[in-house]
Amino acid sequence: MPTKTRKTRAVHKHSDAPRRATRYRVLCAAWAALLVSGCNYGSSPTVIYEKNGDDAAVDVPQQKQCSDYRDCRDGVFCNGEERCEPNSVRANEKGCVQGERPCSESQICDEKLRQCLPVDPVVRDADNDGHEAIEQGGDDCDDEDGNRYPGNREVCDADHHDEDCDPTTFGALDIDGDGYLNASCCNLDEDENLICGDDCDDANGQAYPGAEELCDGLDNDCNGLFDHPLEDQDGDGHVSLLCGGTDCDDDDPNSYPGAVELCDGWDNDCLEGGGPAPGEVDVDGDGYVSGACEADDDRLLPGDCDETLRGVHPEADEICNAMDDDCNGLVDDELDDCVGPIKQIDVGRDAGCAVRASGTVACWGVDAGGYLGTGATRPHDAARNVLDPREADLVLSLVASVSLGHSHACALHFDGRVSCWGDNGEEGRIGFGSSENQIFFPQEVLEIDDVVELSAAGNTTCALREDRTVWCWGDNAFGQLGNGTTEDSNRPVQVSNLSDVLAVECAEFYTCAILASGALTCWGDMGAGLSEPDREAVEPYGAEPSRLFDVERAARIGAAANHACVVRPNGTAFCFGANGYGQLGNGRFSRWEQSPQAVLHSDFDSALLNVVELAAGSWISQSIEWIWDETEQESVPVAVETVAGVSCARTASGEVFCWGSNEGGALGIGAQIESDDEVASLYRQNHARIPIDGIDAVEIRAAGNYVCVRSSSAEVWCWGGSSDGRWTSYDTPHRITGFED
Repeated sequence: MPTKTRKTRAVHKHSDAPRRATRYRVLCAAWAALLVSGCNYGSSPTVIYEKNGDDAAVDVPQQKQCSDYRDCRDGVFCNGEERCEPNSVRANEKGCVQGERPCSESQICDEKLRQCLPVDPVVRDADNDGHEAIEQGGDDCDDEDGNRYPGNREVCDADHHDEDCDPTTFGALDIDGDGYLNASCCNLDEDENLICGDDCDDANGQAYPGAEELCDGLDNDCNGLFDHPLEDQDGDGHVSLLCGGTDCDDDDPNSYPGAVELCDGWDNDCLEGGGPAPGEVDVDGDGYVSGACEADDDRLLPGDCDETLRGVHPEADEICNAMDDDCNGLVDDELDDCVGPIKQIDVGRDAGCAVRASGTVACWGVDAGGYLGTGATRPHDAARNVLDPREADLVLSLVASVSLGHSHACALHFDGRVSCWGDNGEEGRIGFGSSENQIFFPQEVLEIDDVVELSAAGNTTCALREDRTVWCWGDNAFGQLGNGTTEDSNRPVQVSNLSDVLAVECAEFYTCAILASGALTCWGDMGAGLSEPDREAVEPYGAEPSRLFDVERAARIGAAANHACVVRPNGTAFCFGANGYGQLGNGRFSRWEQSPQAVLHSDFDSALLNVVELAAGSWISQSIEWIWDETEQESVPVAVETVAGVSCARTASGEVFCWGSNEGGALGIGAQIESDDEVASLYRQNHARIPIDGIDAVEIRAAGNYVCVRSSSAEVWCWGGSSDGRWTSYDTPHRITGFED
């Protein structure tokens, strides 16, 4: 190369000046083009050697021009896209123009990805807590949470927040000083696992891991169980009542507060405090219960619309008896030939009345001053229609139920009105605002037209209204009207301080009501009419309602002059009051029992069960007592007036049990006795026994010594009555006829 240079220089030295200038300009242009491009485009350019017209001149290279963009492309993304523009002042020697760079100054060009990427600013403390992120070389474990960094004060909080970047510290306290930290204080570790204290009860120094388990309703050893032998015997996670808990039945894992109610006859959710739950006992034994519960292994099923009748349940056959036997909401449905069956009865001392399904009333027995409402003045065994001159056919109609006192009767109409008839007396028993006596036909009671239940007894009547208040009229000598006075009233007056009533029951000298809570409250005097010394043992209830704290959870009540009986939801029966003839059924004879006495079965070893209805009657009886005569120095018989009584119960299976005095045939077992018979005590029953065989009873009523039942076949059977000889009485069940008229 140096030799050629020297040769060239020698040639140039001997050439003329214009030729030297031309060759110089060609070389300068080539170098300038190379400098402008700054890059090597593709393969080496093709060089064409030309002579400048002088054979003695040297060869000069010339570049080949591009024809399209492919001749310019270099395959590099980041320097922009090249274009073929030979005429552009920016073109290089190939005619190529360099494109604009694709990325802005705020972007980074990634040649590998052939993308423009944003330039992220480096942020070292995003949450401004004074600690840089671990990713930036700092110690902040969470640079998005300003309340989480090393050294921050740890707090025991419900959301398990880790304030100091150390999950093993969680702000736990030892409030009870037992050396164990509060288990409610926790943190979440990196794997979302909870790390907590180990004291399950930081307010109790006797509760910590490893502590002795006590019968206190607490998890003392913090193992999550109530493992004292008496705390949770059924393993349902609820503490027994024995250890201060709320499990009403610690032998049954299906019974605890909040449990699903099963149709098993037990209180699963503990709302009733244990034992059989109301509405879940198959009282009548038909396989169905009335409560809102879930079927229990097909042993019991819900849907029973009347748990007092065995023949009434969803699968029963509909019969002509004025009832909804199959629980479909229809009475005697699809029975076109069902005409006039008996649907309700009630009795007085020597009489009875029945309401037909048609709404008419028929009565029988002894008429006393228009008592029967039939226009008759003599006793009659067969039932006759109660008349009403205001009706087109002269027969009282549209009656839902009837109730009888000693010498007056009242009917509750479907529309809530009440009509009464019979002996009005000075008290105004008819309730129509008049002292007129001998009311032979029904008169409408004043000022009440929304009655839902009616009860008459003695010379008093009471009505339960739609607002669950009670209004009474008639005799008030012993405060039985409940308005705070002893003044009689010939129109309804409201019972004071009484509301939310479920049922009302009148007796001769007092009245009782069952409240929605199941409590029993009474007013008047149960001891009225008793002779001394029996009278001294009785405390009057008063002229306003008085709560009987010994009687709780009453479902139904039957009341007589001097004793009463109560049915509880579990089907057991209790009686209290006079017991000289065993009318309380507790297996003994006594003058007076203030507290409720369980009625015993005939075997004396068990209580009478599955009771759904009670009836009671009282009357004054003559008995013989032997008294020592100082003059004669011997015992002599003396006639003594005593209060006799009878009580009867109807069970869910339709059986009837009676106990007490059999005077006048009140027990229905035959063998009437005279009141002055020395062997009278042999005919007193101080426990329940069955007087009827073959009658499936669906209703029972009693007054005095007269007892009647309505059977499932809509027949009426009665026994006892007429102790004064005014009317023929029966010592065994006698069927009442005349209802077909």
